[in-house]
Amino acid sequence: NVQMSGQLTTQGDYILQPGPDVCYGADQFTCGVLEFNLKCSKETKLKFKAEMIGPDGASDSMWVQIKGTGSRLAWHTGQTSDWGWSSADSPEVTAPAGNSVMQFYGREKNFKVRHFKIVHGEADCKFFGPPAKTPTRLVVYKK
Repeated sequence: NVQMSGQLTTQGDYILQPGPDVCYGADQFTCGVLEFNLKCSKETKLKFKAEMIGPDGASDSMWVQIKGTGSRLAWHTGQTSDWGWSSADSPEVTAPAGNSVMQFYGREKNFKVRHFKIVHGEADCKFFGPPAKTPTRLVVYKK
């Protein structure tokens, strides 16, 4: 299941980080978070891609973390003004064996996202529970 909190909002078939302008420094984790269930057959190093719009250098990143492990890492996705897969993979995170929660935090204003997919570690880890489109590609929000 997807959990969404904070300032993230749904717009049509995607999720938008509406503001403030930036979510780092003292306020870096107050902009909202998307949480997705993962199930891994063994401890696995993971990387993701996002189907997103990040039209400029002030709206092309998010934070990533496995809940309760390590630190949140900045993911600079690359810029695109139309829907497309991020040109950069996420930073590598290590998921434990069994069930865990993947977190994607808002970081910059006007960043839009509608899908995530596992691009490294997909043989050992899967998204589970709705709204998974496939076990390794996740529909963030569908109206």
